[in-house]
Amino acid sequence: MKSALSRLHSADIAETMVSLTDEERETLFQLLDDRTAAEVLDGVDSETQAGLLDDLELSEIAALLNAMPLDEAADLLGQLEEKERLSVLQIMKQETADKIRQLMKHKDDSAGGIMTPEIFSVYPEKTAEEVIDKLRHASLADEIISIYVVNEQGRLLGMVPLRKLITAPKDQPVGKLMLTDVVTVQADMDQEEAARYALKYDLLAIPVVDTDGRLVGRITMDDVMEVMEEEASQDMLRLAGTTEQTLETRSVLSTARLRIPWLLVCLLGCTLSAIVLEHFGATLAEAVALAFFIPAIMAMGGNSGIQTSTTVVRGLATGTVKKDQLYGLLLREIRVALVIGMVCGLLASIPAYWLTGMWLMGLIVGVSLACAMIVAVTGGVLWPMLGHSLGIDPAVAAGPFITTTNDITGLLIYFFIASTLLRLWN
Repeated sequence: MKSALSRLHSADIAETMVSLTDEERETLFQLLDDRTAAEVLDGVDSETQAGLLDDLELSEIAALLNAMPLDEAADLLGQLEEKERLSVLQIMKQETADKIRQLMKHKDDSAGGIMTPEIFSVYPEKTAEEVIDKLRHASLADEIISIYVVNEQGRLLGMVPLRKLITAPKDQPVGKLMLTDVVTVQADMDQEEAARYALKYDLLAIPVVDTDGRLVGRITMDDVMEVMEEEASQDMLRLAGTTEQTLETRSVLSTARLRIPWLLVCLLGCTLSAIVLEHFGATLAEAVALAFFIPAIMAMGGNSGIQTSTTVVRGLATGTVKKDQLYGLLLREIRVALVIGMVCGLLASIPAYWLTGMWLMGLIVGVSLACAMIVAVTGGVLWPMLGHSLGIDPAVAAGPFITTTNDITGLLIYFFIASTLLRLWN
């Protein structure tokens, strides 16, 4: 069995783990060597991780953490209770434990929280030959892309690309080879912003410094991709009014508890919509055919708002949309909404006239639909931007809130136009 497992990639084992029963998972995990087990543990979801950790002794957890990259070990250690965490750190290698303690001082969603403190740095007076010799004996040799140059205080002075170091004269000091215009991120910077920096400048690794400019770690491209995937998933789930926890938990009650608050927002919107309908009851009684097109008004307005808000949320997440671009973006989206609204309104007026035999009903439905879509698109821009300005996740501001407000405003517009035109007609 061990021989067969040794031929499998850790990612494939992690994928298999999720589909096994708890007993099968525990048996399989015990057959893995520490290094493979550490990679598998990092590859499974948090619930599976917790289940596997519960079955291990503290000494076994310590052995696994010693075999993991420091940033991943810190993340895993953060899942343990404080008492267990302290016990495991005492069992671990002293040097590794000290580095993990420093790493855990940073917020989980900061650049310091996702960086690895394992870095290769040299002083500027070292020659190319000396640095290459040091590289030969470095444990991180296969992960090194650039050589970081620091002073005696640990402040980052520059960076030497590996290729430039190899082709330089042996006696050349790296201080004369280094590039000084190095892109860095602060340890307390938000992880999404740090990842955006790495993508913007097309970096395979980006150095992390503290407030004094001292080099404390590096963020690699795999960290960047994990952050972008995590943030994208969170935004999609929040737009739908749910969270990642509902995917990871198997408890029916826990899942329901996480989803109910968002659905209550929608229920409130439905209640307000009912109040609007009650207020315009006389108008509805006068022209019962108005009821035929309520779903169309609400659905088209809601879909238009979600389309726009999704575009804006993605733009804010990737950095392509800035706060100072709000006015221009709003004007552009309103123009788009005018075109779409007029086309959809004209098309909607045709079946409205055909079903009721009243050209006035076609006019009411067409104008109402166009206006509702314009208002919905405006909200699709303003809600996420407002949330972003107030420090609220734009995806949260744009999810159920846009759907709810669009339903209410769509009905208000529809019945206001209907009651006005019917009154003028009579």
